[in-house]
Amino acid sequence: MENIDKTRKPLPENTGRKAWRYRELVEKGAASYIAPVTSPWDRSVAPSQLLEFIDCQAAYLRRREGDRYEAPTHVVSRAIGAVVHQEMAKPREQRTKNVAALFTGANAVPKQQQVGAVRTAKAIIAVAARAERKEAPSVNRTVKEPNPIFWWDKKTQTTWVVKPDEISMTPWFVGVDDTKTGKHRHRYAEIVPFMMGLVVRETKAWKAIWGVDFEGTVKTRLKYMRGADGRWLPRPEYSLDAIGDKLTRQQEARLQGITGFIREMDDAWNRGWFRVQPGDHCQHCNYRNDCPLGKKWMLDHPDPAATALQAPDQPREVAAKSA
Repeated sequence: MENIDKTRKPLPENTGRKAWRYRELVEKGAASYIAPVTSPWDRSVAPSQLLEFIDCQAAYLRRREGDRYEAPTHVVSRAIGAVVHQEMAKPREQRTKNVAALFTGANAVPKQQQVGAVRTAKAIIAVAARAERKEAPSVNRTVKEPNPIFWWDKKTQTTWVVKPDEISMTPWFVGVDDTKTGKHRHRYAEIVPFMMGLVVRETKAWKAIWGVDFEGTVKTRLKYMRGADGRWLPRPEYSLDAIGDKLTRQQEARLQGITGFIREMDDAWNRGWFRVQPGDHCQHCNYRNDCPLGKKWMLDHPDPAATALQAPDQPREVAAKSA
């Protein structure tokens, strides 16, 4: 611990050449594990990594070490998410009306699903833009797609890394938004707004961004644009948190839980074994095709919702509105 350079920023995840790797499953008791192949852990933790580790330690390791996969799962949902984030990061006057043209290259989708993907993306952009316009009068400053923010946590001796979609400032609070365009609701989703808010407040990120002083509350929102059933929503749903001068009892308990998960992550890196944990998350795991335990779990638990993406009917006036 004494030799850790606390000022060193973690390298971006999955940089360099990704590799096809054969991962041998090793059985230990009633569980199966895989081993890391790269250098020691850089002791960085992002909220999404923590959620993936909670779901399946092996999937977390493979993504961290850059394992290749045959094809990503849920191609259409991922493309819709990329298009929505790309458009909402632009100033309103620069957003395109030809959303279909954005579904090319890395955002390409199967031809038979393109109409539904474009319709869904348009609807989500319209809803997000309407919410943005409604909040605009109270916002003094805003930055979209800010650079990653790093904070050294002394308790776990790790660097927390957060990358919100937007940080805004009002006279009363600093707002931190992370937009989700998929339907998945993680059982520990509240970790995301809490970690983002805590890092933004502890680092006083607004000072680095705008050079202003502020000592008020940081309000964070995990903003869902689609329902758990996959339907796009006429208005966003939120998972909220607010970080003030002192943490509430509930937030203290949440912090203890996060600390416990990070210690489990530390233990896994130290022992050199990461547990394979099949479950519902296998349905959207990129490594499911070469994971024997994941494939077996999916055969035993078929997904009734595994159908082609369709943009469900919504009120015409909502769908017709553009960003």
